[in-house]
Amino acid sequence: MNNTLQFSYPGWFLILVLIVAVAASWLLYRKGTADNEWSKIRRIVLETLRFMILFVLGFLLLIPVLKTRSLKTKKPLIVIAQDNSESLVLSNDSVYNRTLLPNQINSLVQKLSVKYEVKTLQFGEKTDSLTWKFSDKETNYESLFSVFSTGFLNENIGALLISSDGIVNRGISPIFSAQNLPFPIYCLALGDTNSWIDFSIKQIDCNKIAFKGNNIPVFVNISAADLKGKTATVELVKDENVLASQTIEVDAKQYFKKLAFQIKADSLGINEYQFRIQSNIKDENLLNNSKRFYVEITEDQKKILLLFDGYHPDIAVFKNVMAGNQAFKLTKIQSNQPVDSIENYDLVILHQLPSNTQNLQHVLSSIILHEIPVLFVIGQHTSIQALNNLKTQLQIEQNKELDTEIFPSFNTTFSLFKTTLDADVLNGFPSLQIPLGNYPEVPIGNCLLYQRIGQIVTSKPLWFFSETGNYKAGFIVGEGIWKWSLNEYSRFSNHSITSELILKSIQYLTSEYKKEPLVIEISPVLEQEKPVFFNAKLFNQSYELVNEPDLFLEITDELNNRYPFVFQKTENAYSLSIGSLPLGTYRYLAKTKLGETIIQKNGKFIIQESQLEKIELIANHSLLFRLANEHRGKLFYKEQIDELTDELLKNNTIVPVVYEKKGYFELINFKGLFILLLVLACTEWFLRKYWGSI
Repeated sequence: MNNTLQFSYPGWFLILVLIVAVAASWLLYRKGTADNEWSKIRRIVLETLRFMILFVLGFLLLIPVLKTRSLKTKKPLIVIAQDNSESLVLSNDSVYNRTLLPNQINSLVQKLSVKYEVKTLQFGEKTDSLTWKFSDKETNYESLFSVFSTGFLNENIGALLISSDGIVNRGISPIFSAQNLPFPIYCLALGDTNSWIDFSIKQIDCNKIAFKGNNIPVFVNISAADLKGKTATVELVKDENVLASQTIEVDAKQYFKKLAFQIKADSLGINEYQFRIQSNIKDENLLNNSKRFYVEITEDQKKILLLFDGYHPDIAVFKNVMAGNQAFKLTKIQSNQPVDSIENYDLVILHQLPSNTQNLQHVLSSIILHEIPVLFVIGQHTSIQALNNLKTQLQIEQNKELDTEIFPSFNTTFSLFKTTLDADVLNGFPSLQIPLGNYPEVPIGNCLLYQRIGQIVTSKPLWFFSETGNYKAGFIVGEGIWKWSLNEYSRFSNHSITSELILKSIQYLTSEYKKEPLVIEISPVLEQEKPVFFNAKLFNQSYELVNEPDLFLEITDELNNRYPFVFQKTENAYSLSIGSLPLGTYRYLAKTKLGETIIQKNGKFIIQESQLEKIELIANHSLLFRLANEHRGKLFYKEQIDELTDELLKNNTIVPVVYEKKGYFELINFKGLFILLLVLACTEWFLRKYWGSI
């Protein structure tokens, strides 16, 4: 530690203080008293005391500041991330992973702790502290790497060690999601890379919603490994009855085929189906030979009208999203074309309308008259004045007709419907072009996305909903959603986030909950280990949202066991999270009392098994090698754990960080100097008194 003394006045003032203190003390005890009144020793003692008092006072008047500088060394941090997914205990080396691996990792931690700080994590569905349960139903490297941008800020991370089989079945590719990590990545390769003799159901493609009387196309992807020349039968089953079957003949060592089936939608509600593979071959992995899927069959198809001012890439996004969902029938009409029978539609999407050339007054009047929900998409051609004249919740104050670029930010307290959006992923989306102006604040539970400028999240809405009486409206305050779709496909090879935003918004706006006083919102099919969320809305006789009375919920499982819950009250509705539930079919009954009226709502939902970890059990060590190679690390196998330890301990690039800490302390605040002055003054007074002088 280095300390230096500084003054608020020039340093030579200290010499002046010294001279003044000496002179004043000498004059007081040499000139101010008779020579015979004090002995020489007594004068020297008193002069010294008075000098010290005056010098300390003068020293403090110069406002001295003590400047401190210290150096602190922080050890490098080694993070060990252990794969906690089920695939590690379903493969051939499951015994090793359960018994020997934990001891070896603990031994590694102890050896590394001599030189480094070590932290252990586990990852799978999410990233958490290490428990060695191998129970996660999926493997998501993205959740692991995202932790380093939030939970390890300002940490001196020397290296990341990933202990895994390299199987990925959720989230972005590890190669992409780890590309911004600045530290080396080492990998400990687990699992078995040998191919299995295996028939497998890889994927089932089917619409989750269908309409009664329709034929539902279903596609199933079948693979086979090391079974060339063998045959198998793929069966489509419902209630143990075989609805259809197809025989496949394997003609390659690594075989893949996509089979097409059809289901007759003849039973309303949630219907459970199953694909299964029947074969006389000894299959080494029977876990992936069957797979269930669910289809909700309904009688209602929502009719959507898309009115647009001019052709725009956003329109293609809306079209493609709804084209893949049989729950909606989309009609597109340009605003200069006639629009008839507006009352026949369940939702109207107004893209950049009303505009300066098309105010659509007759259409808007009909929409309001028939209380048809509207989704406004604001753009450059939207007439802000005409929009404000509609007296919706969106009133934009503009001085000039200018546009600006705004990024989306997800509102985690949004309560109108549940989403699976990841805030971090959404923050990577491109900007939308919105009208520049002042925007009103909206109820926090109604705003899905906020406007973000750089890293600053504002309270201005970007994507929100409003409800006035029996009239619902949604607002997307910007154009350029097509850029989100392209960005998402380039990053994840899908459009799931953009599609979910649009579909969930349309589903909310077209829901007919006003016909019922109590609405319970829950996904009809949920995956195992995922938390179960309920949303609820209660309406009085004027169809106004209320939540004064308590809302109770009772869930009944397949064994007729009953579990009571009480909803939590939100701003104007209800919500409930009950954690995860075992596999099975559950019935629920929601109940409340509004005034003197008892209101009830019942329904059911299904918890299905997640089979992601069972589909693929062959370890992907090539992925781990590439991940380590691209991040200045190395790949080691379980037999090389001692070599891995030596590599980390001898790595000269993993070094401590020295932090410099500076501090300033004003000595006038130092109590010790005050005590010194008090002691000196009291001593002088006592000696003068004792030696007979006043």
